[in-house]
Amino acid sequence: MESAINIAKWFVNRAAQDAEAMRGEYMTNLKLQKLLYYAQGMYSARYGSFLFEDDIINLQYGPVIPNVLNEYSKYRGSSIEEKYPDIIDDEYVIFMLELVYKKFGQFSASKLVQKTHREPPWKNTKRNEVISKESIQDYFISKYEQPNADTLRGLEEANKRIEEMRNNPNLGYSSVEELMRALNED
Repeated sequence: MESAINIAKWFVNRAAQDAEAMRGEYMTNLKLQKLLYYAQGMYSARYGSFLFEDDIINLQYGPVIPNVLNEYSKYRGSSIEEKYPDIIDDEYVIFMLELVYKKFGQFSASKLVQKTHREPPWKNTKRNEVISKESIQDYFISKYEQPNADTLRGLEEANKRIEEMRNNPNLGYSSVEELMRALNED
């Protein structure tokens, strides 16, 4: 199990890659909170276990992980322009984070706030209370684990390439991130 802080650092790095390549913008604390919520939900729905132990709280602007909120509070609404060493090495975690980033990272923080406000885990939890991990998992299983043909093809292709990378180090992929870039180019 990862820590929410390490997952947050991964998302900050990923947004910085897009910003530097002029394909996106740097991460904000508000958007980061929503991506962590979606990562927890998508991962738990897919793998049946939780990505991180940290509690997610119902606050005014949607689901929030308090220690991550505090870690980046100095940025307020500004961009988080930090770089971190790669600290997540689990290929399945990276794969899921990449999927979450592609699916939800395209939206603004305010759009993600609106989206989370319509979802039962946040709606059915009182303000300032912990949103149960089980309610998040149940919702994401019902909402997102109904795979469509494109999702299945993408998962099959990614799993095939990960297996090829494991079995043949001469394929030219030095890391899972490099593999993910190759997948995105296809």
